[in-house]
Amino acid sequence: MRKILTGIYAAMKRAHGPRGWWPVFRRGAGSEARPAYDPDRKRLTERQRVEIAVGAILTQNTAWTNVSKAMMELHRRGVLSVPGLRRIPCSRLARLIRSSGYFNQKAKKLKAFVRFLRDHAPAPSVKRSIHDRSGYDAIHGIGSNPMTSMMRWKTALARERLLSVHGIGPETADSILLYALEQPVFVVDAYTRRIFSRHGFLSGAEPYDEIRAWFESNLPRRAPLWNDYHAQIVEIGKRSCHRRRPECRSCPLFRREFFESEEDFELAGSPAGA
Repeated sequence: MRKILTGIYAAMKRAHGPRGWWPVFRRGAGSEARPAYDPDRKRLTERQRVEIAVGAILTQNTAWTNVSKAMMELHRRGVLSVPGLRRIPCSRLARLIRSSGYFNQKAKKLKAFVRFLRDHAPAPSVKRSIHDRSGYDAIHGIGSNPMTSMMRWKTALARERLLSVHGIGPETADSILLYALEQPVFVVDAYTRRIFSRHGFLSGAEPYDEIRAWFESNLPRRAPLWNDYHAQIVEIGKRSCHRRRPECRSCPLFRREFFESEEDFELAGSPAGA
């Protein structure tokens, strides 16, 4: 299965090239800039990590085009940062992110997230060390780099704590872990279920964590690979594997050349709509 899944990735990457996901504002971007993909990006700034976390929350139940508009508005108003999101009243924040849908709920979720950063990372002047059973060492300060500080947490602990935040579920938590914190966590979304169930690997009804574990156990454990793998899945979902009327013949997986043998092909069945 590992060879098949890596073959699927190779087919997607040949068709699309590296995706450079997650879209963020470039350093020094002007007030009219928009979040951009950057396949050549080597390192994220603290501000960009915050942008990714905000985007992961805003993208719940909506298309990225709507999220991009909301992100641009936050950027234009100078509040796309932890201090900015703390400072702005919730009602005004909701108005700025209206394009993302469910804006009142999402404003509360963003406020909950910045409270989480405050509560789990004391000020740098507070010198203390906490060791729990997971090996977490909290001599980290929220200061001006709360997201970068979180990268020192063990992945399991970071995920557990993110899931405790109001409005953050498994997909959002894993998106923050993978894209903002560069941790090896595979993100499962509706596109993942749709594509891999149509190819016979999943029923599509499995619990989130079961699908996540299946990918993680069958792929090399490398965060950059999982980052681009999921981004490639999203690209296929947007371009061809639509919920209704999929355009199978334009899909890079249509020929199914990623299978090791004819037996593997028969085992997985045939793509829906082919």
